[in-house]
Amino acid sequence: MLLYGCALGAFIAPFATKKIRIKTVSLVVLAGTLVFWVLLYALFTVNISWLLLVLVAFLFGFCLQASWPLALYCQETEQGVSQANIGVSASLYISVSNIGAALLPVLFPLLFPAQLSTVVAVLAGLIITFVLWAVIKRKP
Repeated sequence: MLLYGCALGAFIAPFATKKIRIKTVSLVVLAGTLVFWVLLYALFTVNISWLLLVLVAFLFGFCLQASWPLALYCQETEQGVSQANIGVSASLYISVSNIGAALLPVLFPLLFPAQLSTVVAVLAGLIITFVLWAVIKRKP
């Protein structure tokens, strides 16, 4: 269900930005990611219905993956990106994000061996991302 949520989030986010400002959509999905990450941890620590866990995993995946196409859109529309270098720009972003997606799940448990410290480290990364989205102003 997490992967289905990721697919749906990545698909819907670009369409939502056409109706709502990109910054608003970005902050909403990152706030959702924070909330559902904490809920996932809480649900794993208590004995709760697996159906609720599946629903929260789906919603976490939706919010987590929705930020990916939004970030790619912002990166591609930055000043200096043109038709000539947009492919390189997008490829670089995708390569770096894929490296992060492959390395972080391996590195975090090594760097933070206790389950709680791993959860806190991921939460800190999400909070930092949320703050960056909130404070950085884009030129139209």
